[in-house]
Amino acid sequence: MGIDSDAILERSWVEHREPTTSNVDEPLWVAEDPESDCLAVGSVRAEAEGNLIAVVAEYRQGEERSPLLKLKGETVPRPTAAGSSLFDRF
Repeated sequence: MGIDSDAILERSWVEHREPTTSNVDEPLWVAEDPESDCLAVGSVRAEAEGNLIAVVAEYRQGEERSPLLKLKGETVPRPTAAGSSLFDRF
């Protein structure tokens, strides 16, 4: 089954984060797919969106059913912590 990148981007949310407002060292873009709970980051919006499409595709192909986090050049299991905010996980 192929990946519908347009559908992923339509249902996702994308947000820009600054070091002064969140726990990050440099400005970055964060994209999350609510269907898979996968998360991706990038230096620019297009990079975050592209990383999200790639990580959702990897998630769907894998046997592991835990959500994934795609950082710059690296994919890891997405950390989870009950009651914590998304950006506290970085």
